[in-house]
Amino acid sequence: MTTKHSINYGTTLVQDSLHRLILSNPFLRYDEGIKGLVGDGLLSAGVSGSISASPSVHQIQTTKSRVGDSAGALLVTMNYTGDILYFHLAAEKSHLAGFDTAVLVVGDDVLVGRRKSGRVGRRGLAGAVLVEKVLGSLAKQDKMNISYSAKSVKTY
Repeated sequence: MTTKHSINYGTTLVQDSLHRLILSNPFLRYDEGIKGLVGDGLLSAGVSGSISASPSVHQIQTTKSRVGDSAGALLVTMNYTGDILYFHLAAEKSHLAGFDTAVLVVGDDVLVGRRKSGRVGRRGLAGAVLVEKVLGSLAKQDKMNISYSAKSVKTY
């Protein structure tokens, strides 16, 4: 008989189970990918919601305020309904508070064909990294107008 159990500690049961789930299903890691894009010449911050859920308006606002939004902020999100809704609501709240804030929705995708994308559109999974890298470099060089960038960049 073994002394090792599949449940090692009751206090870490949920975290351990989620860790195993993410390791066995890499698709669930899409929120984790943002961590590798935060840094010098990249994104200033990344925010993700609960597992497979969009971040709330409060989470977006809190992240944005911790980074500092006095110079303005360009919120970049992929083409998911919840993300678009909450990022636009957060941008609206920031705008009403007097901050220059805009949202850029990345909508390209090579995973889902044009006919299959239907009503929801293309997700933006393929090009998001490139868009975020270019915008991060422009921001670092002080060569980015937030409102212009959000309106002029077409990703699909």
